[in-house]
Amino acid sequence: MIYRTILGRMPAALHRAGFTLLDQRARKLMQRYGLSLADCAHGDEAVRDRIAVRLIPPALTGTLAQTKTTVEHSLDRFARDLAGFDASLTAALGKSRQKMLYQLAKMERKIGRETMARDARVARDAQYLSGLVYPHKHLQERLYSILPFLARHGTGLIDEIYQCLNLDCPDHQLAVV
Repeated sequence: MIYRTILGRMPAALHRAGFTLLDQRARKLMQRYGLSLADCAHGDEAVRDRIAVRLIPPALTGTLAQTKTTVEHSLDRFARDLAGFDASLTAALGKSRQKMLYQLAKMERKIGRETMARDARVARDAQYLSGLVYPHKHLQERLYSILPFLARHGTGLIDEIYQCLNLDCPDHQLAVV
């Protein structure tokens, strides 16, 4: 009622465009390490772990995968034999299986961290990506002002953002500038 009296009409209700800005360095780093925007949305440690796993030497990755497959096949065979002996023990074996596979995954993360510790540049890259894309586990647009981006990229940045974004899309979008 007030809107009609003051404006003569009801205001238009439009959704707010939500987006994350990536610079060229971040885009290149994401391509180099095979990361998606979603991969970067879990905090600094998760980004480091994802990068680290990709940096494990192929021979070691192969050995780890082979070990996991061997363990799984052996446990499958053991479960079949155990079911014939005493079916009540198969649940306990299921829990043990989860623990063994968890320990293998934990070892993979440790190998990845050691790989990363040997390369300080990769650690800096992970920190940069995490700090830009999902700073302090918040959406970039909720924590950073547009001003530092404008200072770095110039006022033409606003036009670039408009070209990158679909204003009719209600989903969170990615703008590479």
